[in-house]
Amino acid sequence: MIENDINTHGYNNWFFYRVKNKAKGNKRFSIVNMVKKSLFYNQGMLISIFSRKRYMTDKVGWFKGGNKITYSNVNFLRHHYNDYYYCLSF
Repeated sequence: MIENDINTHGYNNWFFYRVKNKAKGNKRFSIVNMVKKSLFYNQGMLISIFSRKRYMTDKVGWFKGGNKITYSNVNFLRHHYNDYYYCLSF
């Protein structure tokens, strides 16, 4: 779960992770407390990624990527709003 954006009424629009992992293979992340009913991820928007390894080898900084990006309703009730949270997975 991520914290709400500053000066909003409970919106979570951005996120930043740092992952250190030497094990090869794909990693999957899920943010389970999103509140907007629709996001551009459902229309094909990709995640912004920075890879130190890719930068060192190819001089590519931030790039758009990710696969199996989904945004869907989850059965997790938002108290005081009579609504449910949404989950962003990538």
